[in-house]
Amino acid sequence: EWKSDYSVKVREWDNHHRKVIEAINEFIKRCLQEGKEALECILSDLTNYADYHFVAEEKEMLSKVKELKGDYKQG
Repeated sequence: EWKSDYSVKVREWDNHHRKVIEAINEFIKRCLQEGKEALECILSDLTNYADYHFVAEEKEMLSKVKELKGDYKQG
């Protein structure tokens, strides 16, 4: 379950992280209910979302680095 202690204080990333936690919880629930058959599908979904999340997060970080470099050069 999401806890405010997990927050990185950036709403978009907190929403991404909530979704990852929800997917993990769904994975556990379905594995307990459905067994091994659920594993492949859920892991595929989780992997795809993790790829999306880390690409988006890296893009944002690179944008911030470029912004900071520009601010630094301007003095």
